[in-house]
Amino acid sequence: MKILNERLKNFGLHLEALSLSDSTIYQYKRYTKLLHNVMIKTGYDLNRKTIEAFVSVYNNPVCRATLREYINFFKYNLEVPRSRGAKPRKIKNYISQKEIIRLSKWMNEHHTSRKYSLMLKLSYYCGLRRKEILNIHLMDFDWEVWNEDTNLPCKLKISKLGAKRKKERYIVVPPILAMSIWKYVRKMRAIGSRDYDKFASGEKPLFTIKRTRWNNVFKTAVKKCLSKDYTLHELRFSRATYWFEKGFTLIEVRDLLGHEEITTTERYIQKTPEKTLVKLAKSLIKKN
Repeated sequence: MKILNERLKNFGLHLEALSLSDSTIYQYKRYTKLLHNVMIKTGYDLNRKTIEAFVSVYNNPVCRATLREYINFFKYNLEVPRSRGAKPRKIKNYISQKEIIRLSKWMNEHHTSRKYSLMLKLSYYCGLRRKEILNIHLMDFDWEVWNEDTNLPCKLKISKLGAKRKKERYIVVPPILAMSIWKYVRKMRAIGSRDYDKFASGEKPLFTIKRTRWNNVFKTAVKKCLSKDYTLHELRFSRATYWFEKGFTLIEVRDLLGHEEITTTERYIQKTPEKTLVKLAKSLIKKN
C-alpha cells in the first residue's frame, strides 16, 4: 500500500509538471486511485488482466488517457486495449455572424447587465474558451495603446491562469467590441459599482459569473432566440472555420486558438465543399 501511495504522489507531481488544468489533474488522480484499488485486488501488479478489469468497469476517454499516461510514466511495456463500439464524433455546428447579432440583441433585451452579450462576442470573435473568458482581467487589455487610435483592434493577453496547459498567448479584439467593453467599464465606474474597484485593481476578473451560470444563460438564449442547440465551444469552432476560410494557415489558426497539436485544430475546422469548388474554379480561370 505504501508503494502505491508513493506512486500516486510521484504521478501527481508528473501531472503538475505537464501544466495541465486543475480539473484535469483531479480527474487523472481520481482514476489513478481507482486503478490502484483494482491492482490491490489483483496482486499489486499492473498487467494485461489488471488493465482489462479496470477498463471493463471504467470505460471512458479520461480513464484511458489516465492509463496511457500512467503506463508511459512508469515505463510499463503494456498497451491500453482499443475501445469497442465507440460513438461517432458529433459534427459541430457552424454559428453565423447574423445569429451572433441576434443572440446579442436578445441577451441585452432580457438581461439588465450587458456583460452577457460582451462575453458572447469575445467568445465568437476571438475564439476564446469559456475558462479564458471568465479569467479575463481589465489590465489584460492594452488600453494605453488602443486609446491612441480607437479605430484599431485592441490587444488582449490570455494569461496563464485561464489558458489551457497554462500557455500564455495574445489575441486582438475588434475595435467596435473593444469600445463596447470600454463603455461597459466606464458605466460600472459611473454608477459606483462595488465590483468596479475590485476588477480595476485586478483582484477580480472582468466578468464575475460562475461557469454553470454562463452556460445556462447561453443555452437559454440559443433555445429561445434561435430555436437551436448550440454549445459554447461551438463558438470557437465557428471562429476557427472563419479564420481558415479567410486564408489563415492551419499553424496560424492553431496559435490563435492556443492549441498544442495541429491535429486538434484540424478537427475544429469545418471545410465547406462549395467554397472549395469555387476556389478551384477561380484557380482554373485564365488571367488576361
